[in-house]
Amino acid sequence: MDNKQYVKNSFWLALYLTVPLFIYDYVFIVLLGGDNMTFIFRYWYLSVFYFSFWVQFPLTARFIMNEPTESL
Repeated sequence: MDNKQYVKNSFWLALYLTVPLFIYDYVFIVLLGGDNMTFIFRYWYLSVFYFSFWVQFPLTARFIMNEPTESL
């Protein structure tokens, strides 16, 4: 793989995954369901993914960057 910007790419991936998930949850829970923004705490099992991707992906990127690569 030529692109070694793993951490930068991991943040973009986290952004692309968390923003649509939040918008989806907001539309269905707040706008259609009539709830308010406290759904973030009430439905914590949904909200944990907003935070977890921002932790998991950069840590994985750091791990990949520290892996020794075999030259062919």
